[in-house]
Amino acid sequence: MKTLTTDVLVIGGGATGAGCLRDLAMRGIHAILVEKGDMTHGTTGRYHGLLHSGGRYAVKDPQSAHECAVENIVLRTIMPHCIEDTSGFFVTTPWDDPAFADRLLAGCRATGVVCTEISVAEALRREPALNPQISRVLEVNDAAADSFLATDLNVASAREYGAMALPYHAVIDLVRVGNRIVGAVVEDLRDGQHKRIEAAYVLNAAGAWAGKIAAFAGITVTIVPGKGVMIAMNHRMVDTVINRCKMPDDGDILVPAHTVAVIGTTDRHVPDPDVYGIDPDEVELMMVEGEKLVPGFTRYRALRAWAGVRPLYKDKMSPMTAILAARINYSTTARAMASKVLSRSSAASGRPIASWLRKQSTK
Repeated sequence: MKTLTTDVLVIGGGATGAGCLRDLAMRGIHAILVEKGDMTHGTTGRYHGLLHSGGRYAVKDPQSAHECAVENIVLRTIMPHCIEDTSGFFVTTPWDDPAFADRLLAGCRATGVVCTEISVAEALRREPALNPQISRVLEVNDAAADSFLATDLNVASAREYGAMALPYHAVIDLVRVGNRIVGAVVEDLRDGQHKRIEAAYVLNAAGAWAGKIAAFAGITVTIVPGKGVMIAMNHRMVDTVINRCKMPDDGDILVPAHTVAVIGTTDRHVPDPDVYGIDPDEVELMMVEGEKLVPGFTRYRALRAWAGVRPLYKDKMSPMTAILAARINYSTTARAMASKVLSRSSAASGRPIASWLRKQSTK
C-alpha cells in the first residue's frame, strides 16, 4: 500500500474543504484533500447558487445573518469573477403577512444586513415579470454565485502553494494511535488501489457525510441530512434574486443563474445523504410557489430538477486531539469557516497549529 505523509488531511471536496486546503497551503502548511467524487460532488454543487445577503436569516437566525452579511462583502472583493451582482428583492405577495416586512427591516438593522425599502412601482419597472399584486419590496445585497468555479479555483490556488487534492478517493478507514487520529486509508475509486495518508491533523469537512467519517474514529456525530429540491427553468424571467418576504419556507427563492432561473427549495429529512429521490409533490410545490412570484411561471418549461442535502449538526462530538468536524453551513460562509477551523484546531490541541507543525517537521 502506498503511503503519503502530510501535515493536515482534509476530508471533503466542497466549498469548506477547498477553503481549508487553500487556507492551510497559504500559511505554508502542507495539506492533502481527499474527495470521493468530483470536487463539489456533494452539497456545494447541488444548491440554488445564491450568495446570501443575510436577509433570509435576519429574523430566524441573527448570527447566520450577520456572518452572511460580512462574508458577502469579502467574497465580492476576492472572487468577483465568480459572482453576478444581481441584487435581491424580498417581496410581500398576497399570500404573505404584510407586517413581516417591518420585522425583516428591524432584523436587518440589528444584524448589519444592508436593506432598503423601495417602491412597488420601482420593483416592477426593474422586474416586469413580478406579480403585480405585491404590496411591499425590500432590497438586499443578494447575488448569484458560481460554486463550481469558486471551488475549482480554490483548489487550483492551493495546488500552486504546494497542496495536493485527490478526487475519487473515498475514505474507508481512519488510522488511530491511542486516542489520536493520525491519518486515513483511502481507496482510489478509479482503479481500486488503496493509499495510507499519515497526518498530524485530520479535518472532517465532509458536510452531510461528516457523521459517516466520524464513525470510523468511534465518534458519534449526529448529522441530520435535509434534502432540498430545486428546478432550473428554461428562461431567465428575472434578473434579480426574488425572495418571499416571510419566514424561510419551501419554494420561496427564485435565483437568476446564467441563462436560466432556479426555483427552490424544500427541506425534508432523509436518513442517508447518499440515498434520496425527488418526489413528484416536491416538483409540483416548486411550480405552484413560483407562480405566486411570477404569474405564468408554470407555462415555462422545467429543464431539470435536482436535490442536495444540507448537513444539520445535532450534538457535540467526543473530544479527541487530532480530529475536527467542520459543518458546512452555507457556501456564503464557507471561506470564514475554513479560516476559523485552524483556530479551533489550536484550541482543541492547546497548541498553535502552525508553530506546532513547524516544530514537528524539524524532528
